[in-house]
Amino acid sequence: MTRMKHGLEHLTLAIRARVTTAVVLAVLVVPGVAQAQRGKQDRERDRPEVSTRFRPPPGMCRIWIEGVPGPRQPAPTDCATALRNRPANGSVVFGDDRPQQRAQPAKKGGRKSDRD
Repeated sequence: MTRMKHGLEHLTLAIRARVTTAVVLAVLVVPGVAQAQRGKQDRERDRPEVSTRFRPPPGMCRIWIEGVPGPRQPAPTDCATALRNRPANGSVVFGDDRPQQRAQPAKKGGRKSDRD
């Protein structure tokens, strides 16, 4: 009986150690994942609203400075330069980062003259 009790204590200690390790890892990992998700949401929310008129052409970038009107913004440049020279109150707008337009669903039945 003593031998069995000692064996169960060892098993209980091993299980306790695994549970403790799992809890510690969860406490350390979960906040980092949550922070990464918040960071992505913040970046998307903080992305400046830039009129298509002022967007850079595909393959180029433009520094967009907060509070500066569109016509007074710096000219489009290569993306490496824009990223390197972005000021603290600015963002980099990528030429390929155009707003997605939803495809218009096709109208069923076509024109009235086509149905007759």
